[in-house]
Amino acid sequence: MSGIADNAAIEVEEHRRSAGSASRLSWFDTVYFLGLLVVLPTALLVALNQVSGLLGASINIDLMILYAVSILVARRNAGLGIAVAALGTAAILAVQLSMGLGLIYIENPALIPEYLRFLPQWPWKVIGLWAAVGLVGIVLFALLLRRRPLAKASTAPALVLLALVLGLDLLGRTAVGYELLQVNPATSSAVRMSKLAIKWSQPADLQVSTFPTATMESDVGNLAQIPDRILSIAVESLGAAHDEEFNAGIIAPLIARVSGSYLVEDGRHAYHGATLAGEIRELCGLKISGTPTTAEAESLKVACLPAQLGSQGFATLALHGNSRFFYNRGELYPMIGFDKAQFYTNLLVDGRNVCKTRAFSGICDRDALTAALQFGGEHPRSFVHVMTLDSHFPLGSRTPGDRECPGAHAPPSRELCLYGHEMARVMDTIGETLATAAVKPDLVYIYGDHAPPYAVASDRAFFDRNTVPFIVLRRRVAEGAP
Repeated sequence: MSGIADNAAIEVEEHRRSAGSASRLSWFDTVYFLGLLVVLPTALLVALNQVSGLLGASINIDLMILYAVSILVARRNAGLGIAVAALGTAAILAVQLSMGLGLIYIENPALIPEYLRFLPQWPWKVIGLWAAVGLVGIVLFALLLRRRPLAKASTAPALVLLALVLGLDLLGRTAVGYELLQVNPATSSAVRMSKLAIKWSQPADLQVSTFPTATMESDVGNLAQIPDRILSIAVESLGAAHDEEFNAGIIAPLIARVSGSYLVEDGRHAYHGATLAGEIRELCGLKISGTPTTAEAESLKVACLPAQLGSQGFATLALHGNSRFFYNRGELYPMIGFDKAQFYTNLLVDGRNVCKTRAFSGICDRDALTAALQFGGEHPRSFVHVMTLDSHFPLGSRTPGDRECPGAHAPPSRELCLYGHEMARVMDTIGETLATAAVKPDLVYIYGDHAPPYAVASDRAFFDRNTVPFIVLRRRVAEGAP
């Protein structure tokens, strides 16, 4: 019995000594974990901010709070502390990156619920690839964290840094502070996410005004005689590069296809906002922010070209190869004067092909354009609008050479080469469908909705951020021409 008691006493003493040893702080471990949990993620945010130019403040106070919390948890349970540190860091970075990059694609956070309704058509191949990269990164990061005892790190440096950064941030909110710092240095993923959640729950307020410059609607309104058949083509992400040779290369396939049948004019229109704003700009001559409800869309009707032409006996149709729910187009198109609107499900029933070689699966632009031209040919007076889909971001290669640009005047990045090839294909598709149509439209408008939403700042800067291309095809007069 005494031997058992002696062994128990030894075990208690060893446990006490082990606990005492664990409770002693190690400045080496403090520096190690401070580097992993605060300095490394901050450096990553700074680097990505320099590349994308959109993430804003690079010092995230949540990283300092997470560092302290992880240490406190590790002192009770080492494994749980490591898990909190790894998953917490991943969550903070994910929030910062998703919001910084996501807002390139989403004009207003209140539109996020619309994107969520559209989950089946999301670019899951691209999302899956980056999710796999992120998962591998989390695992490697956790292995680095496990190399040292997190419980021995001190919380003091992070708390001091937190107080310092918050002080600088508050200083930056004063007139003197802004003069010194130019920007508030701190941000918080938790605060940003909570603000974003509030915006999600609030419908975007619709703001409407007359578009201050030329539009398709104003161009048609200025015609002495309106042609019988008009086709409107809004090309997703068609931007105006600062390099005119690059622009010329994109529209060259179109010109080669249609120059025998059409006079080609090209110029630029000012733009504002995202895709729907680009459509309403040209169809209605209006500048909008937000997505119109059904009632709000009806109030726009009087200004819109479909309604104006419909009142003059034109048959009107709008087509888009994706969901009718996105941007409320299923309700919006009829409300601004279109007699009919066709989307993914309608076109699929009609036997149109689905393209899966791009970010968003949907009806191929070639098929949507063919349907538009068939409708125009069936009516002696028609106005048809097509919102394309093939060039929706993010872009992906279709051929091995899509990211290669031969010649001395190649754009500065492989992604821009990919863009040039993809847009040239879109223009070739438009040109081919027009050239082979049994009945050709008399007047064709082709225009960009907005500049391409690149995540990399240098790629975005390759394009004019104020204007988009606007191409007009006017039918050559030829006796007996269909």
